[in-house]
Amino acid sequence: MKLAVSDTGFDQLQDVASHLTSSVEYLEIVPTKIKPFKDLTIFDLLTYRSSLVNIGLAPYSLLSLFYTLDIPDVSHTEDIYNHLVKLNHYMVDLNCELMVYGSPTMRKAIPQWEDHLVNIFNRLDKELNQTGKYLIIEPVASSYGAEFFTNIDDIVKFLDKHQYSNIYTMIDTHNLFLENQDPIKKYEEYKDYIKHIHVAEIGLGELKNTSFHKKFAKALKNYEYVVTHEIRDRENFLKSLNTFKEIYG
Repeated sequence: MKLAVSDTGFDQLQDVASHLTSSVEYLEIVPTKIKPFKDLTIFDLLTYRSSLVNIGLAPYSLLSLFYTLDIPDVSHTEDIYNHLVKLNHYMVDLNCELMVYGSPTMRKAIPQWEDHLVNIFNRLDKELNQTGKYLIIEPVASSYGAEFFTNIDDIVKFLDKHQYSNIYTMIDTHNLFLENQDPIKKYEEYKDYIKHIHVAEIGLGELKNTSFHKKFAKALKNYEYVVTHEIRDRENFLKSLNTFKEIYG
């Protein structure tokens, strides 16, 4: 199984480089860890990519797509669409496969929220189809403030209705746990709609629920994409990374 880890789990790449390259092949990147979006350039991203390549890592996905941007909800369709198109081009330059749309603070159930998303996604899907990249809609639990797409069932209904070619969903174990959904059952039910997986504990801490993760890893034995460990516990990052590798590697 191909493995990745999010760069939310460490401060400086050089501090964990040797541990990463012995454990994982890929990195999930939060672009604003490099610079705020308003200052971020292709040069900055390519420089970061080079630093990864130099230690044997490859970019795989982008996370926190709207962090530091003042976009309060999905009615700002042009701002959102233009930003996602820019990120699509960033993925080409970085050789990333996909970007993860979480953004709980933007998920306000304003009037016609679904129409706004359809406006954005109908156009974006064509752009993604041209580059061969993907947008992944992440289920984000209501406890994070999200008011729609809080569970994977609603996302699959939306995707089934609109039949996009390059927009999929994902399993995020900690968000599904928070919504009282079983990640294993949901993976088996919706595997045709899933193109990304986040393995994480509630609170994004160290992997400790090893009994569940061993069962989940077994369920993923034929999964052909990358499994990503999302973690923000920097103190226990290396310990959790080793557990992740032992179970899912």
